Amino acid sequence: MKLDLWPTDLPSESITVTPVAILRQQATLLGNKTKNIVEARIKPPMTTLPDGKFYYRFDIMAPCIGDYFYSLFTIFYSIDFYPVTFDIGMVVLEDIAENLGCELDKVKVIANTEEEFIEIAKTVFATNKTRQVVEAILAQSV
Repeated sequence: MKLDLWPTDLPSESITVTPVAILRQQATLLGNKTKNIVEARIKPPMTTLPDGKFYYRFDIMAPCIGDYFYSLFTIFYSIDFYPVTFDIGMVVLEDIAENLGCELDKVKVIANTEEEFIEIAKTVFATNKTRQVVEAILAQSV
């Protein structure tokens, strides 16, 4: 007989939508919008971070031009999911600072809730730089 010490009410599936699940959904939608000419991938680190945080990089990529990719941002969060810290490239950061009402030199982009996470990601996806990257990849792919 096997000895099972786990609680009997331990959930068998997640009921929480994690930040990375939201990004995976957006990656799929980008591929659908561009007929998979431009795709996005969510890249985890090769090793676990020493502080136990989850870490994912959101890349826009073009499989048909040698797997070219552009790293749009990186997110970090703990086992509690929120807050999520966004590490965003300077060009994109300049675009979003105004939309998020932040001073550029004092910006530390943090989402404290799922709603804030969605709003920040939506703002990043709508920046001029993001559009420029998608358009350039589309142009290079024809």
